[in-house]
Amino acid sequence: MTTPEAPLADTGSAGPGCACSGDTSCGGTGTANIGADSAAAAGAGGSAGSVAEWTRGRLAALSDPVRSPAELSGSLCLVDDLGVDSLGFIETLVAYEEEFGVRLDEERLLLSAYGTVADLTEHLAAVADSARAAR
Repeated sequence: MTTPEAPLADTGSAGPGCACSGDTSCGGTGTANIGADSAAAAGAGGSAGSVAEWTRGRLAALSDPVRSPAELSGSLCLVDDLGVDSLGFIETLVAYEEEFGVRLDEERLLLSAYGTVADLTEHLAAVADSARAAR
């Protein structure tokens, strides 16, 4: 179980970790691999790397235009760079809960809770790791 966090308003703009902060001109120039961005240990459904791969695949499919998972770097903004919308994001989080056998705090179900691919990946890997440790 994760530590409760303060609720964030879903403003539809980039989340807290996004360097773009609503500026779509950045183009997401980061080159870090999101598997390397996640420092969490093994997760409930596998390693932090498998959570990162799963997340990268889902985000690539949600991106507008659709991209290859290999094109996603940790510094890309979910909204500004990838064009992720709130409905697709919620569907992805529900699929994550089912895939990895975990539950996310309601406050973390908002797109605005995450700015970048790395923010989301690191949180999901940490949740899976906590669930695994609790078993």
